[in-house]
Amino acid sequence: MYSLDGIIDSVSVVHPLAPLLALLKPNGKLVMVGLPKKPLESPMFSLCTGRKMIASSSIEWLKETQ
Repeated sequence: MYSLDGIIDSVSVVHPLAPLLALLKPNGKLVMVGLPKKPLESPMFSLCTGRKMIASSSIEWLKETQ
Protein backbone atom coordinates (compact mmCIF):
# COMPACT_ATOMS: atom_id res chain seq x y z
CA MET A 1 0.00 0.00 0.00
CA TYR A 2 1.22 3.50 -0.86
CA SER A 3 4.27 2.25 -2.73
CA LEU A 4 3.94 3.53 -6.31
CA ASP A 5 4.47 7.00 -7.77
CA GLY A 6 2.39 6.23 -10.86
CA ILE A 7 0.30 3.61 -12.59
CA ILE A 8 -0.57 3.30 -16.29
CA ASP A 9 -3.98 1.64 -16.58
CA SER A 10 -4.66 0.14 -20.02
CA VAL A 11 -7.78 -1.84 -19.07
CA SER A 12 -10.61 -0.99 -21.48
CA VAL A 13 -13.52 -2.46 -19.52
CA VAL A 14 -15.31 -1.11 -16.45
CA HIS A 15 -13.25 -1.85 -13.34
CA PRO A 16 -12.82 -0.39 -9.86
CA LEU A 17 -10.22 2.35 -9.50
CA ALA A 18 -10.05 2.36 -5.69
CA PRO A 19 -7.64 -0.62 -5.45
CA LEU A 20 -5.27 1.09 -7.89
CA LEU A 21 -5.44 4.40 -6.02
CA ALA A 22 -4.66 2.55 -2.78
CA LEU A 23 -1.29 1.57 -4.29
CA LEU A 24 -0.27 5.16 -5.00
CA LYS A 25 1.86 7.34 -2.75
CA PRO A 26 0.62 10.85 -1.91
CA ASN A 27 0.79 13.00 -5.08
CA GLY A 28 0.68 9.78 -7.16
CA LYS A 29 -0.84 9.65 -10.63
CA LEU A 30 -3.12 7.10 -12.28
CA VAL A 31 -2.97 7.52 -16.07
CA MET A 32 -5.82 5.96 -18.03
CA VAL A 33 -5.00 4.81 -21.57
CA GLY A 34 -7.81 2.28 -21.93
CA LEU A 35 -11.29 3.63 -22.61
CA PRO A 36 -14.30 1.61 -21.39
CA LYS A 37 -17.63 2.06 -23.16
CA LYS A 38 -19.36 2.86 -19.85
CA PRO A 39 -18.24 5.55 -17.36
CA LEU A 40 -16.04 4.59 -14.43
CA GLU A 41 -16.84 5.63 -10.87
CA SER A 42 -14.31 8.07 -9.40
CA PRO A 43 -13.46 7.46 -5.76
CA MET A 44 -13.30 11.16 -4.87
CA PHE A 45 -12.46 10.63 -1.19
CA SER A 46 -9.31 8.67 -2.11
CA LEU A 47 -8.28 11.34 -4.59
CA CYS A 48 -8.73 14.28 -2.23
CA THR A 49 -7.31 12.80 0.95
CA GLY A 50 -4.30 11.25 -0.76
CA ARG A 51 -3.56 14.21 -3.05
CA LYS A 52 -3.74 11.81 -6.00
CA MET A 53 -4.61 12.47 -9.63
CA ILE A 54 -6.34 10.59 -12.44
CA ALA A 55 -5.22 11.67 -15.91
CA SER A 56 -5.75 10.34 -19.39
CA SER A 57 -3.80 10.09 -22.57
CA SER A 58 -5.02 10.89 -26.03
CA ILE A 59 -6.02 7.52 -27.45
CA GLU A 60 -7.31 6.34 -30.78
CA TRP A 61 -9.91 3.72 -31.43
CA LEU A 62 -8.58 0.27 -32.31
CA LYS A 63 -9.81 0.54 -35.91
CA GLU A 64 -7.79 3.75 -36.40
CA THR A 65 -4.60 2.29 -34.95
CA GLN A 66 -4.58 -0.90 -37.01
